[in-house]
Amino acid sequence: MLSRLERSLGQAASAIDLWRSGSLDPAGLRSSLARTGGYLPINSEFYREAHPQDDMVIRQVACYGQLREFLAGWPLRGEAEALSRAEQEALFRQRGIERGFVYRDVPRRYGGSEQPPDALADAIIREEYWRAGAPGDLGG
Repeated sequence: MLSRLERSLGQAASAIDLWRSGSLDPAGLRSSLARTGGYLPINSEFYREAHPQDDMVIRQVACYGQLREFLAGWPLRGEAEALSRAEQEALFRQRGIERGFVYRDVPRRYGGSEQPPDALADAIIREEYWRAGAPGDLGG
């Protein structure tokens, strides 16, 4: 029986092949990869060695899965519910910085998460934060 990771890798590889052949548009690829996102580790060395051209795609899939899991925590629950809206947003934003989703281009010494430039990840993160109604970068 295949593990969830093996199934996810197979599904991701199939979606990438369909996209490369022109049978799947970029939106369809993104949708297909999103469905597998929760189970693909960023440092999947065995897959990266076999498919080095897909390294970026695997990283995006992993980012998307981690992001969806993180955003499921908004709105805050438990003790944090008693905080004011502004305090909740500040706390969630700080957690986003710690996870590398917020202020990605700002150095750590200035309060950012100091992530390497990645336009696709930035676009995915902005869109998913917007969909979740979660507080992200101020002014962005």
